[in-house]
Amino acid sequence: MVVTAVLVLDGVPDDEALLRVLRERLVAPHPSFRRTPVRRHRWSPLRYWQPDGDFDLATHLTRVDVEKPVEVVLDQVVADLMARPLDPSRPPWQMHLVTDRDGGAALVVRVHHCVGDGSSLVQVLLALTDPAGPSDPVVRDGPPPEPRPRRPLTLLRTALGVLATLVRVPLTAPEPRHHLRGRLGTRKVVARSDGVPLTLVRRRDGTVNDAVLAAVTTGLRRQLVAGGDRPVNLRVLVPVDLRPRGAVVSPQLGNRFGLVFVDLPLTEPDPARRATAIRQGAWRERVRSEAVATFVGLTVLGTLPTVVSAVAVRVLGARASAVVTNVRGPGVPVDLAGHRVERIIFFVPQTGAVGVGVSVLSYAGTVTVGVCADAGRLPDPAPLARWIEDDLAGR
Repeated sequence: MVVTAVLVLDGVPDDEALLRVLRERLVAPHPSFRRTPVRRHRWSPLRYWQPDGDFDLATHLTRVDVEKPVEVVLDQVVADLMARPLDPSRPPWQMHLVTDRDGGAALVVRVHHCVGDGSSLVQVLLALTDPAGPSDPVVRDGPPPEPRPRRPLTLLRTALGVLATLVRVPLTAPEPRHHLRGRLGTRKVVARSDGVPLTLVRRRDGTVNDAVLAAVTTGLRRQLVAGGDRPVNLRVLVPVDLRPRGAVVSPQLGNRFGLVFVDLPLTEPDPARRATAIRQGAWRERVRSEAVATFVGLTVLGTLPTVVSAVAVRVLGARASAVVTNVRGPGVPVDLAGHRVERIIFFVPQTGAVGVGVSVLSYAGTVTVGVCADAGRLPDPAPLARWIEDDLAGR
């Protein structure tokens, strides 16, 4: 359960400059990055945050020198890093500065999900950067917007939806068998697309999220056929941020997200009809209640014995074939420690029997697809990333 972000830079930042940015904008304002989760009792699943008395920022930033150009070997380097567990005796995060002889560089950021969810970690990463030129700040400080008061009828409808979800999910039929599902190992593989102009994605009917789900549907359909399976309708998990729109993330970070099960019509051969089916999907009516229900369920599971939560994760994982997330990054280029950030890619973790994670991120007018997969389920995720990008671009 480690979230991985990759920032491709136009040069190698100075070590001291990078450490200074991390010290002032990451470690100082966010206590979780200098604390370690510790069990209350040997038999208890509950943990508490304990300050790391020996915290040394320099140990959380390591350099990885490669012989070939960074862009050529970056996917393999990221996959190798994903196979390494974080040190449980230290705060659960690590950064690796990957460099080559020609000045190529990329910062690989690995943060355990217990520190925060994808939405909060995106804001944290953006706070490390500066606008690449005269413009408004990338991240604005200020109080979160006042939440709108909810009417009693709305609250009742949400509560009933939450109860219905808690009953419906365990009773939902498991996913059909195919090569992307099964027992997961520790070895990961990743792939990333070249990038699609955001203007191309926005030209389609519906929202960017609709376009992303339609593209994932096309990609998974082609992947099933390429892997020797027939196309079958699949279900994916989509994380939903439960914070108020525009809210500034608390310094404590944490997780405030739920999961929504989205049915993808892979058996429909016509791409236009697939896109229409997604836009008109019944899952839209239960987004809020399902996200709240899964958030409550995951919160409760965290207090139960490990054996119980492990069973629940298997039940949840049996009802989805992939995790799909769409992240909105900064709309303008940014700099990190004096160097331009050329690309940003996210990779989401997998759990249970869900062997594939697809993340789509927009940055400076370009949309990039990142695919992370269990090596035993999908040894080469590059075609899947390419098929999703082709559909996003209308190719």
